[in-house]
Amino acid sequence: MDYVSTNKAHIAIELKKYQWDYIHNPQTILFAWAEEEEEAAMKGDMVIRSTNPSNQDILDGNRLGIEGNLIVMNNPENKIIVEVVCKEKDAVEIEWSFIDPNDDNALMSEAYDDGIVKLGKKGDVNAEYWYQYQEYTLNKSTTSNSIAITKISNFKSAVQFNPSGVGGDDYIIVANIKDANGKTIKTIKSQALTVVRRIKIENLYHMKGVRILLQYASSTNIQEYFKKAFIIYEAPSISNELDNRFSIKYLAQYDRNNTLTHEYSWKEIAAPIDYNPPIRKANGSVINTEKLTDEEKNNCNSQSVKDKADSWKNRLLRLKKESTDNWVNDIGINKAIISINYYHIMYGSDGDPDMDYNPFLPCTSVPIAIGGFTTYVGTGLWVPSSVGGMNLGNGIVALPVSVAGDDNISNIIAHELGHMTNDVVGGKPTMYRVEFGPGDHSQTSGVGLMEPTPFTYNKKIQFSDKEIKILKGYKQ
Repeated sequence: MDYVSTNKAHIAIELKKYQWDYIHNPQTILFAWAEEEEEAAMKGDMVIRSTNPSNQDILDGNRLGIEGNLIVMNNPENKIIVEVVCKEKDAVEIEWSFIDPNDDNALMSEAYDDGIVKLGKKGDVNAEYWYQYQEYTLNKSTTSNSIAITKISNFKSAVQFNPSGVGGDDYIIVANIKDANGKTIKTIKSQALTVVRRIKIENLYHMKGVRILLQYASSTNIQEYFKKAFIIYEAPSISNELDNRFSIKYLAQYDRNNTLTHEYSWKEIAAPIDYNPPIRKANGSVINTEKLTDEEKNNCNSQSVKDKADSWKNRLLRLKKESTDNWVNDIGINKAIISINYYHIMYGSDGDPDMDYNPFLPCTSVPIAIGGFTTYVGTGLWVPSSVGGMNLGNGIVALPVSVAGDDNISNIIAHELGHMTNDVVGGKPTMYRVEFGPGDHSQTSGVGLMEPTPFTYNKKIQFSDKEIKILKGYKQ
């Protein structure tokens, strides 16, 4: 079926008032015409628009290289308004339905379902698609939840449509205009409407003296990673330089009370401390201090040494999180990509001599568990290799200077954005999805972008088929 394009829809000898009204907000309105172009343009048309025009939830399909239009569904409760204006003198009601063009929309049983939010609708007899809009009373079909009927009033009728929340699901909305006898006297169909989700980066930042990430974080560069997952990626075209106060060497060692260096040194925070009051551990041990006694230094495998090392580790992890949160909150940012120096000395540095400070000598082989892997206490560098990027939560991605190579930088930004799709920002999920695996990483080797170290290959890495399904909103 051929449809008149949006551009053609603007060509007319005479514009009605409602057409002038819609032209004022072209970004959130779609014009879809009936099969007979001339008749539709003159006597009937369908307008589709967002319930909240400021959100720009209706986009041109060219953004992903597909026909029709895109409906942004990060919020699975999002609805679009469908209006039909009809001058047919015998028209009394509209029967609304839809077509799944390729019969491949996600089954409810296949899609994300946390017991409250369900993204998939196909095959769910309880799924709701149609909702009343304004005064146009809605009557739902008793035989199919995909059909609803509204009356025509003053040559117009409207309804709200709630598609699935799974990326790639597509619909063609069908409006059968009927007379008083229930006979269809005209049929109007929309263009294909494809469900997408969106990553919207509001700001790019860089610490003073640190490279700017514009070319790497650009929509042109990153969109290709997410195209197959039906995710729209948007980013600004400028990067803001951070003040001296926030342009520190180690982001997660930020000290908001230090007006000179603005950060903690490793020796300062890693030095063993006394606890007042003491800490009681789950195994019943009581920790009064992190400092090792002479007896413990001669028996590094003792439970007391392990307990002290564990308490020391937890204290530093708490301080790391507190410093990171303070840094983010003091700047006042969210939904951002930031170019930084280093994240934390224990995650890599440029040969800082502080890394050699070992508060647990000679007990350097005491194992400690961090983030799902085991390392050893007192080594300074706590992870097997320097961290490539960090998802700071709240829709924030940080990239350190230690990452080199155009492809590696692009991979890591896309990798961290993959994590960011699971963030909660402003009390709302960025989008609903299951985790890729333990630690929100895929358990693969050389397959997919969401494995723990995709930046080590020095070539562009793409999301695996499994990762794409998860990003779309499938269970696996």
